[in-house]
Amino acid sequence: MDNSINAFDQIDEYAKKIDMVTQLDVTNVLDKQLSAPNVKHEWIYKLVQHKRKLLELMEKKENYIAAKYGENPLGVSKAAIKFKAESDIDILKLNREIRHHELLVEYLDMAVNKIFSQMGFDFKNLVELMKMENL
Repeated sequence: MDNSINAFDQIDEYAKKIDMVTQLDVTNVLDKQLSAPNVKHEWIYKLVQHKRKLLELMEKKENYIAAKYGENPLGVSKAAIKFKAESDIDILKLNREIRHHELLVEYLDMAVNKIFSQMGFDFKNLVELMKMENL
């Protein structure tokens, strides 16, 4: 169940990468502006891949519960089965991995929808500032 890189390490790695690609100053404004669509696409792709992984983890949990607790010869309620399943060690591990991955998806969602969407305004503001300094 453990990935080679866990979600928390992935967040740290992505934070460093995002910091590098969002460094904006007068010396790199044109390069950053030209590469912005590709950079945004890269991070949207990463977001979608991690959402996909999250869905896979949720399906894995559902399949595990169905396989282990699916047969119900005594007619136990679904709520009781779910309660019992949630205390299973493998389900606890999956739940932890799901929560960690939800945090990673939330982080990427904010990066894509806040940081990278805002960069167009940052470019405009920096260019305006450069114009004012040249007056």
